[in-house]
Amino acid sequence: MRHFICTSIFLLIGFTLLSQTSMRKTIRLDNSISTRVHGCDIKNDQLLIVGFNFKGDSSYNYVALLDTNLNLIQYENLHNEFGIISTGGQTKFSQTSDGGALIPIYFTPFDSTAYSLIKYDRELNIEWILKPPSNNWRFNVKYIETDSSYFIFGETSRYKDGNPDSLIHQIFVDEVSLLGEFISHRILFEKAAFRNLGDAIIVDDKFVVTYQYSDSFIFDVFFEGTNRIVTYDQSFNVFNSYEDDGYWENLISVEDGFYVSARYLEDPMVTQNIPHHIVRKLSPDLDLEWTQEYLYPLFQFNDNVLGVNNIIRRMWPDPRGGLYIVGDLIGPDNAFLENPPMYPGGDLKRGTSLIKINEEGEQQWVYKDNFDFINPMAAATLSSGNIIIVGEGLILDENGIQRETITAIKLDKDGCHEPGCRVGVNVLDEIRDHINITPNPSNGIFNISCENSNLTKVTIVDSSGKEIYSIENPSSNFEIDISNHPSGIYIATFINTRNKKLTKKLVKR
Repeated sequence: MRHFICTSIFLLIGFTLLSQTSMRKTIRLDNSISTRVHGCDIKNDQLLIVGFNFKGDSSYNYVALLDTNLNLIQYENLHNEFGIISTGGQTKFSQTSDGGALIPIYFTPFDSTAYSLIKYDRELNIEWILKPPSNNWRFNVKYIETDSSYFIFGETSRYKDGNPDSLIHQIFVDEVSLLGEFISHRILFEKAAFRNLGDAIIVDDKFVVTYQYSDSFIFDVFFEGTNRIVTYDQSFNVFNSYEDDGYWENLISVEDGFYVSARYLEDPMVTQNIPHHIVRKLSPDLDLEWTQEYLYPLFQFNDNVLGVNNIIRRMWPDPRGGLYIVGDLIGPDNAFLENPPMYPGGDLKRGTSLIKINEEGEQQWVYKDNFDFINPMAAATLSSGNIIIVGEGLILDENGIQRETITAIKLDKDGCHEPGCRVGVNVLDEIRDHINITPNPSNGIFNISCENSNLTKVTIVDSSGKEIYSIENPSSNFEIDISNHPSGIYIATFINTRNKKLTKKLVKR
């Protein structure tokens, strides 16, 4: 089955080349009034984008393949053949190993067929379409490709015994052959109140899945839930698991374990002045090694819960070591380095922020940008070493009406528009270079040398985040004694007179 393909139908709306390694650019496809972005995957220096076009009297879904300068390579209009569909903001899709793409979609109304799969070849010809045999609602779908199958993870809801007052929530996995044949359906977790799928990856022939659940949930009201990361074998028997707080989002695997990101949801009335996202480092056996909290990416305001919370969109490794994190940034004037126009429809401004952290979770730098009020959907390191952030932006057309666009920001590996912008401005250097901890690991007694670091406070927390030690205005040489605490990993935070913070890992044998 082949649909309309075109390689020269996009309208360039805005373009700013800032240097040889950076740009800001925005486009609308197929001469559309608005081009929505429902999701994006970045692989092999190409962007696979799924979204929705508005063209006056007609609206339709599209799939597009672009290069990293937003030049169109392939394009597919779905028109209304499949009904009104959406990939959903948290759906995971990507280019497949054969150069094509597998895209989970939602049909509406959502109480009919909850999701289907469309498999494309590398030229965006449709190879097959599958509607899994189920009347249950299914959404927030993520998939994993193996040598023989696709494994589709997601959330599903059903009425118990057909009773509309007995709603059951589940985490499921469907197995589908590479040729689009439905193989099996399994329920991994069931809870009568609430569940939310975070992420799913495969490592060493084991599936690693994160999800959140709660014993009670009322829509539009803040709630606390339990977050779980589970490792399953090929038969989906539980191999290992770990539970903690925070609303878990992204999960990535590294040689010595896993990093998982989470929103900070312990307090429904969080403010700008406390950390708004969390990164945890876990061992290959899912033992917690450290937890770090950050202020940026700053926050997203939500009227329904009368508070704010962070949205971490993407987390991925820096090939040089450490991690990058991209998130939404919505806030007042002081959230941005510049003073951009107001976010349409309110008193807040919208953009994106990018942070770099090292292997121990120490924040290295923060980059913030509000170009076209970009809402980031994907980010990655390109083969050149540069960074690209892709999402949906907002512009005003010639009549002053808001229109959605595909928007991209490209930076060098240090988050610079001009090479070398981070040289000599690392906010942690002024502390790090003057602090020495010996021995580490130790039996619980650590000798701290911090001459010329101008420290005002030092705190230590355990793996649960509980503060177990604090000292203000320490001398240039002092001792930390946590010998009466259990063996494990502890996090020390050093704060200087300029309110710069450095975190270090302490290991007690």
